[in-house]
Amino acid sequence: MPEASIIFPGCPDFEWDLPNGRSKFWTPAHYTNFTPGDSDWYRGPRDILGAVYHTPEEKADDTEATPGYFQVPKVYASTDWYLDNDGDLFQCVRLTDFSWAQGQRTWNTRSPRPSYLPKDDTSYNRYYTSIEIEGYAESLARTMTPAQYDTLVEWSARMAIMFDYPVNRQRLIAHSELITTKRDPGPSVLVDKFISEVQSRVTELTRGTPTTNTEVGPSTHYHTIPILGWKTSNNIPE
Repeated sequence: MPEASIIFPGCPDFEWDLPNGRSKFWTPAHYTNFTPGDSDWYRGPRDILGAVYHTPEEKADDTEATPGYFQVPKVYASTDWYLDNDGDLFQCVRLTDFSWAQGQRTWNTRSPRPSYLPKDDTSYNRYYTSIEIEGYAESLARTMTPAQYDTLVEWSARMAIMFDYPVNRQRLIAHSELITTKRDPGPSVLVDKFISEVQSRVTELTRGTPTTNTEVGPSTHYHTIPILGWKTSNNIPE
């Protein structure tokens, strides 16, 4: 079970069923750990142009600490999505708000920025959705389960369709490819086989559906936290 103090069934921005009958949860991050969508901080509304893949550097087991971690006030970090090793999907921040997942500084940002991004210094948090894949970057190849992998393919395809960006290695990108101080999610995730399976799933889901996008192509490090205790309130934790 997820170690989150507030948890509800379902994901507000993911209406589709997951493979293998896996579950979806809404575990809202504390309001001190993301930027509301109506803020002027990011120079405009969220404009998702791709997806960034992370590992939270937590043990791949039945204790999903990361969603609860983001509910702790003032940790100043969050993610849109979290995927546990059972293949369950958690949403932590609405896609109209700005999660604090791949923010950069002048000293740790790889150069040049991806060519499809606007030519400015606006944070990557505006342009990417983010997912944390339970496990460690160095061992994810060994700990990723078939159910976790299947959900990751489905999520990746649905995000690409929702935001109409192409499925290739320029748009599905590792955290380490943006930030010099990160190494997640490791070398085992964004391989040709995975990209090909996401492309195939997009094709299957959009067959006969007009699309404007025809292009295809070949961590944050947290400490785990103790159980915070269960609540049923609709209020965000204070």
